[in-house]
Amino acid sequence: MNIVVLGGGTAGYIAALSLNKKVSGARVVVVDSSKYGPIGVGEGTTLNFSRLLKELDIDIDDILVHAGGTVKTGIKFTNWGTKQSHYWHSFSNPTMEQRSLQNFIKSKSLLKDQSLNYSEFSLSKLKDFSSVIASAIDKDGNLNKISHFGSIAEEDKFDTSSYAVHFDAGKVLSFLRGIALSRGVEVVDDEFANVEQDSFGNIKSVKLLSRVLDCDFVIDATGTNRLLVGEHFNSDWVDLSNSLPCNSALAFWLPIDDPTVYTESIAMDFGWCWKIPLQERFGCGYVYDSSMITKKEAIREIKNRFGENVDIRKHIEFKSGYFKTPLRNNCLAVGLSSGFFEPLEATSISISIELLNALTSDYFSELFHNNSEKKEKEFNDLFCMLNEEVFCFIYLHYITNKTNTDFWSKFVKNNVMPNKISAFLNNMNNDLFSSEFIQNQSNVFDWFSWVTVYAGNELYNSDTIMRLLDSKSELVYNNIVKEIDSKKHLSIPLNKYLDNIINKGEKV
Repeated sequence: MNIVVLGGGTAGYIAALSLNKKVSGARVVVVDSSKYGPIGVGEGTTLNFSRLLKELDIDIDDILVHAGGTVKTGIKFTNWGTKQSHYWHSFSNPTMEQRSLQNFIKSKSLLKDQSLNYSEFSLSKLKDFSSVIASAIDKDGNLNKISHFGSIAEEDKFDTSSYAVHFDAGKVLSFLRGIALSRGVEVVDDEFANVEQDSFGNIKSVKLLSRVLDCDFVIDATGTNRLLVGEHFNSDWVDLSNSLPCNSALAFWLPIDDPTVYTESIAMDFGWCWKIPLQERFGCGYVYDSSMITKKEAIREIKNRFGENVDIRKHIEFKSGYFKTPLRNNCLAVGLSSGFFEPLEATSISISIELLNALTSDYFSELFHNNSEKKEKEFNDLFCMLNEEVFCFIYLHYITNKTNTDFWSKFVKNNVMPNKISAFLNNMNNDLFSSEFIQNQSNVFDWFSWVTVYAGNELYNSDTIMRLLDSKSELVYNNIVKEIDSKKHLSIPLNKYLDNIINKGEKV
């Protein structure tokens, strides 16, 4: 089984390592042209990246050491609403999600509407309550501590259901390339010319400038060039720019002292800014709508917000959307080749991992060996479902009560709302914890994530929340806080952990 991965970006090497591990007898070749470098801004991940590392037997410490990485426990959304300065989308939830958030909202309402003092709930405990449940209060939570480090078994130091990572986009490629080479993946420095197909439309060889690679399966990881699924197969594109208008980004760096363990997403006047902590810097970028602000104006807004000495690194133009059929015959597009959403919630790598997991599953693995129109359609339908959910979830972030610019105050009026979002809002307005929406979720973002953004953007109806109050709310909430507080001794600061593995030689 000859598998050619065309493109040596993050998605390409993730694909190569996954297929090398999961496809028996595969000979994997990555075409990684030194002529092209990475876009260099995809520096955040989601939980399935940590799970992938575990599946691939890659120690997460090595990402931290060799890719300038830090731990990601969630996202802090700053200035997306008007009533509170920020809210959290945390990966860690200490109890049953629905029960804990529901009862926290009840407890918060008790505090607000019965004039109870916050001290009755112990401010010291609230500060350690780092779950996303804290989205309903204006307290940071102690997110700069990493739960469970140092006190449990080595194999459990990272709970992959609670942590992702940030990494330097350039360094992580060298790291992944090194692992791929050590595991028998071939890497060739060459450029794509064209492909040769058989009578059924399958690609039987990939022609490069200096050689020809025979293949049984091909991964299109050519980024925004989209050389195979886009240029060669001419797949249909789903254009989402009428709903997600942000189409430009200015990437820049900021100095850093002690790294945090969360990404910060900061609402700006005409879009938003990511701020990703790495060991040596913050990797940042302003994602904006170029129909409302020029590049020069965007740079001025960045400098007004972050200082005159901002190091602007790159200007990127993009359009949100995806191909309906990333799988064509024996060719699968991953990463930017299959589509792109603005980087809110770091979904690009996440979708690639889901596609690769599906492709190597028992149900779809026959696609490596023979054509099946039925399976190909089912695979592409799955991809469209995942993208539709990501699209809707991203759109939800923009439904806020901000009115400082037309971008925010007229977002819903100017940009088409997905039907799923309309249904979600109606459902939540009628029954905040209805099971109807929960039961129809796919595996990209769970119910907890949806309600986090819904509550964080202050979309909830106060009358609906008041109907949830009962006499047990305070007791339930206190028990949740006590549970978190009881585990505090298992945590150590991130900078101390990084010092242990980097400077003391425990992982080199």
